[in-house]
Amino acid sequence: MTSAAGSWFDVGARNQDMQDVYLFGHAQNYRQALQDYTQLAGKTPLMKKAMYGAMYTRWFDFDNSDIEQLLSMYQTYSLPMDVLILDMNWHKKDAWTGVSWDRQLYPYPQDTIDLLHHKGLLVAANIHDAEGVGIFEDSYAQIASTMGMNPAMNQTVLFSPMNATYMHAVEDMALKQTGFDFFWIDWQQGGNFGGTPGGQLNPTFITDHVRGTNSIRRGDNVRDQILARWGGMGSHRYPVGFSGDVSELTWECFAFQPYFSVTGANVAYGFISNDLVGPANDHELHVRWMQFGSFSGVLRIHDRGMSAGGCWPNCPIVNMWQLPDEYFLPIRDIMLARVALIPYIYTQGRDSFDTGVPLVYPMYYDSPNENAAYAMGPDGTNAQYMF
Repeated sequence: MTSAAGSWFDVGARNQDMQDVYLFGHAQNYRQALQDYTQLAGKTPLMKKAMYGAMYTRWFDFDNSDIEQLLSMYQTYSLPMDVLILDMNWHKKDAWTGVSWDRQLYPYPQDTIDLLHHKGLLVAANIHDAEGVGIFEDSYAQIASTMGMNPAMNQTVLFSPMNATYMHAVEDMALKQTGFDFFWIDWQQGGNFGGTPGGQLNPTFITDHVRGTNSIRRGDNVRDQILARWGGMGSHRYPVGFSGDVSELTWECFAFQPYFSVTGANVAYGFISNDLVGPANDHELHVRWMQFGSFSGVLRIHDRGMSAGGCWPNCPIVNMWQLPDEYFLPIRDIMLARVALIPYIYTQGRDSFDTGVPLVYPMYYDSPNENAAYAMGPDGTNAQYMF
């Protein structure tokens, strides 16, 4: 619904004293409940095939030569990589938000993109939207003018997710020009930031929707793709999910991830990405974390910045070849097993579109009368699930 004020949502037209309620009365037929739910709330789209393989990302000031070295090491150690995601390091550092390449690190960005595409990789980048478009951005003058501002005034174009003109300007004048295949939408989650009313209509859901449907708006015959935080019910329409930065590299944090990922299936949010990284002093935990990640909805290696700087000598291990062989080899084997299963996983992605049941789901879908099927807990208790 578009209002006269330029927003694509007419908040004032919402019923203030009425609420729609949907009852799904399926008893223990959980599969049918999910199928009916996705008929109402939308399907989980089939993703680009590479998304079902192995992803790598790290918050680190990579430059072009670092990327080349990383690819070389992966090839040397026969490790799979299907998607490379650059964290915040890719953009200008004038603010937390950035939509333009940092040309001190990447003087020829298109060459970097071309190199990665030549290797057969999808390439993505992290973006924090909340600070808007600053005067330092390459696209600032064009976006400011589009928003009716005078670029000579050097005023930041505020993040305005309720404004279709703003959102489409950022998509078409800034992000599309970077050359990335998709974006990792980060930082804001829920709330009423950026002038949104909050609740279901929050900035996370809006940015997920916009970037998850750009090709439809543009008339491009491609599959849209994002990596993003949970924006509320209906977020299953915009995979891949992102569970947030892992707080600590402990068995307790690891134990929660299977429970969280599997429970997400109950609202069709089944393709959830968790941080996979290992502590310096517990290689067994690293192996187990990677084994889980390889048999979860999404395999994504990520370090949120714990592996550099003041952490020495106890920095987390991102590059598995630094481990002793007794730990490295099982990790490599399980990653190779993941990519070998891509035909199966891709087929299950299509099945998820058709039925609403994700790749990873709870035991009680298939065994609803078994009490033990409901025993999985957030502390790692009875951590069994279907894949």
